[in-house]
Amino acid sequence: MIDISDKLVRINQADISEKCILDRLPKNVKHLYLERCELHFVPEKIRTFQDLQFLSLYNNHITELPIWLEELRNLRRLNVSANQLPILDSRIRNLENLEVLDLNHNLLQEVPEECIQLLKLKFLYLSGNCLSDLPEGIGRLKFLRYLNISHNQFSRLPKGVFNPFLQELRMYNNEVEELSHEISGLVSVRELHFDRNKICYITPDICHLQKLEVLSFRGNRLRELPKEIATLQNLQFLDLRENDLEEVPEEIQMLTHLKRLDLRLNPKIRLPQWIQTLEEYGCRIYF
Repeated sequence: MIDISDKLVRINQADISEKCILDRLPKNVKHLYLERCELHFVPEKIRTFQDLQFLSLYNNHITELPIWLEELRNLRRLNVSANQLPILDSRIRNLENLEVLDLNHNLLQEVPEECIQLLKLKFLYLSGNCLSDLPEGIGRLKFLRYLNISHNQFSRLPKGVFNPFLQELRMYNNEVEELSHEISGLVSVRELHFDRNKICYITPDICHLQKLEVLSFRGNRLRELPKEIATLQNLQFLDLRENDLEEVPEEIQMLTHLKRLDLRLNPKIRLPQWIQTLEEYGCRIYF
């Protein structure tokens, strides 16, 4: 059954197998969902939907995006997650109104440099690929607010993440060993997620991230924390589970807005007496 409402169309696997099903759709469709339809290619009929703003091809078997995709100049959101894309065609740069690009769970080994021409991009999802680097120019996208590069093969923070406009970075399940001083360039960031890496060192320059509210290092190799973390006065959630910490800096009691501090599964850690100061501020401590 085709669900058509207010220029939004959802087509399931049974529908797409019906002959000429796309021919029956209104030409002014704006939202098209072709999810879990067992597609091996993008139907060419879609190129006639020039008003299309949202296209979801989630969870199919697509191995390449067609050249004509660049003709959909009104497209704002493109979801091709959970497919089998080994490369991303450079012509994607012509989708000049694109705000959300979801490429999670594909086979990408690189992101084309041309992506830096997507000047309106706000959300970029690249989790679950085979990436080890990013174009440096991603760090200059002025509207980019969210970047997810989790479950890849990064051994360091790529220069492309150091975007002064970025508000949330998710980079869990990689091979990163340290946070370099360049992280200080993330001056607008509110959430940093580095769970399940190999981080054993955090630069004191993290003190420059004054808008930071959520900081997560669960499942790393931290033995100590820089006392400069205590200068992050907007920090509300600090997750340090599953590390090798023996103590936390006394300066952390200065984090008066902290709501949650998680220290579980640090087998050598000893809780100091001053930790009660945080509890008096209303912070919940998990030990």
